[in-house]
Amino acid sequence: MNWAEAFVQGAVWPGIIVTVVFIVAIAAELLAPRRRLSAGLGWRWGNNFSLAAITWVLSHLISIAVYFTAGTWAAQNGVGLFAEHPDWFWLPLASLLLVSQFFSYVTHRLFHRYPLLWRVHQVHHSDVDLDVSTSYRHHPLEPLVFMPVVTPLILLLGIAAPAAVAYQGINIALTVFAHSNLRIPEWLERGLCKLIVTPDFHRLHHASERRYTDSNYGGIVPWFDYLFRTASHRPYAEQEDMELGLEYHRQPADSRVDRLLLAPLEAPPPAAARGTTA
Repeated sequence: MNWAEAFVQGAVWPGIIVTVVFIVAIAAELLAPRRRLSAGLGWRWGNNFSLAAITWVLSHLISIAVYFTAGTWAAQNGVGLFAEHPDWFWLPLASLLLVSQFFSYVTHRLFHRYPLLWRVHQVHHSDVDLDVSTSYRHHPLEPLVFMPVVTPLILLLGIAAPAAVAYQGINIALTVFAHSNLRIPEWLERGLCKLIVTPDFHRLHHASERRYTDSNYGGIVPWFDYLFRTASHRPYAEQEDMELGLEYHRQPADSRVDRLLLAPLEAPPPAAARGTTA
């Protein structure tokens, strides 16, 4: 596989996948919403999806292309744990899932721990509602921070393109699912949140109370939250009306796309500052 083919698989296919997943998720949460959204849907979606498009073009496509180019180079040069077994699929996929989600968990905690990283990450948390449009409401700088971490993992594992594409599809689908405003029956939620990050599990991470914001760091699996005792839960009924977002940046104008892009330049108010404890 040459570089151009790697770019198509690494950049175009995830774009197709995310479009399909968004359509399905939007339909699902409109049919079975978990919460009543407080902000104007058109305003939120316009700004959230605009920021997501900017982030996807400027950062995600760059980082994904780098990841798949690195994986192609590793496969062609016999670099990595699975380089000698390019036809293997399930073991490399499981290994990539486990290792990448561990580093995603660690990196996510660092974004909450250090003030400069929190300035970037606060863009994601400042949404006062949570639905599929929040999934990729990230500042363009955020995905680029992950690149120096993820690229060596790809080279170390030597993941072939099919497993990497499959992982990307799983990651996109579960990320959108975790952010969706979808109602899941309580009995199913109790079991499912031990296996994957569910909307209720992740919504708590977006609560305005810091004790909840600084918990449930898992991206698509909650395993490391349970392992390192950072998992938190709240009674099922309280998910209906708990406050989401931050103590600051709560006005509709604060979620305007230009202000979101400039947010890392602004320090949080001292009384509401995060990024100072693990």
